[in-house]
Amino acid sequence: MKAHTASRADIEIVPFDSPGIDLLIILCGCLRACADKDEIKAQAGQHLIIAGQSLAGTAQNEDRLAIMVAAEIDRLLHD
Repeated sequence: MKAHTASRADIEIVPFDSPGIDLLIILCGCLRACADKDEIKAQAGQHLIIAGQSLAGTAQNEDRLAIMVAAEIDRLLHD
């Protein structure tokens, strides 16, 4: 994600417990998505869950996952 957001002045990567987060990206290593908890999602105005090779509950091709995540970040921050 850092590679896809490094050139973006409007995106800053911060710890999840920082105040005033616009978008929280929750990365889970498998489809179980054990970090998908209401108390975690409540830390930000919006959230995006990446679990295994799925993005927001939809399976993605592994080689395009980072590109799809970057596009979804743009959509969520600019809609």
